[in-house]
Amino acid sequence: MRPECTTLTEPPGFLPWAIVLAGGEGERMKPAISRWLGEERPKQYCTFTGTRSMLEHTWDRCRQITLSSRIVSVIGSGHSRFLKPLRQEATPGTVIEQPEARGTLAGVLFPLAYVLTEDPAATVCILPSDHFIFPENRFLGFLRDASTLANLNPDRIVVLGAVPDSPETDYGWIQGEVPKDRETECRKIVAFAEKPPASLARKLFKKGGFWNTMILTAKARHIWNLATSLYPEMMQKFDALRTVISVVRQKRAPTSMESIALSHTYRSISSSDLSRDLLQQLPEQLLLLPLVGVEWSDWGRPFRIRQTLEHLGKKPGFVW
Repeated sequence: MRPECTTLTEPPGFLPWAIVLAGGEGERMKPAISRWLGEERPKQYCTFTGTRSMLEHTWDRCRQITLSSRIVSVIGSGHSRFLKPLRQEATPGTVIEQPEARGTLAGVLFPLAYVLTEDPAATVCILPSDHFIFPENRFLGFLRDASTLANLNPDRIVVLGAVPDSPETDYGWIQGEVPKDRETECRKIVAFAEKPPASLARKLFKKGGFWNTMILTAKARHIWNLATSLYPEMMQKFDALRTVISVVRQKRAPTSMESIALSHTYRSISSSDLSRDLLQQLPEQLLLLPLVGVEWSDWGRPFRIRQTLEHLGKKPGFVW
């Protein structure tokens, strides 16, 4: 039976967790941000328009779908200094800091270890913190549908795909089955292409492909198990980290043990990418939910920010 997301109903008491990815360094934006602010600052901690940073916008989205206590944010090494100017109540849930960069797959597994310790049956929404999304209410409707769909299909990962307006080569692409009925209908994923060459991007654009937003929902345990099936040696390290986190949470070991175990884990693993090294390896495990009627951009280059704000008639808060 093909799932129809627009008619999904959340079961009574269902409440997902949210994992916010804020560990990126934003290398492509560094020169422009340095000229603007006089310092290097990852884009998720910047306020490009209005009064909130991209990370704060992401937190606000998460608060609309779950409790603050169920939000786990992972930041990069040294990023805590960018959080200090924020009001304490503006920072929801738990914020955890990676000791060093090991790619987006490790950046997801690390907070998943915390979530699974607290709630082994958790359904998680994973959101990068450096995306522009408009309108918010329509997007949140899709995100709620995606989390409910993942809860009802514990053996699938639901990936939200943006409707492209060009054959962009900076983004990953997803090709899904052609829907039988509505354009917002969930569909199986046929193929992934991570930052394809221009010729392939044009082909995918013409065939009705979608941009991979890296926003996804799934059972936390399912992501963990899939990673274990592909990378058993790496996951032995994360299983050991989970054990330490659990023991510390039960107050059967000092909190310093958690930092020691985390540093050991990151020193002993290689860098890995969530899309390339997990999702792209298992397309049969995935469902695609198109974000029809939602504007999305990762704002990875200065021209995209200007282009988006000009289109929406918004005044930029930056000068470069």
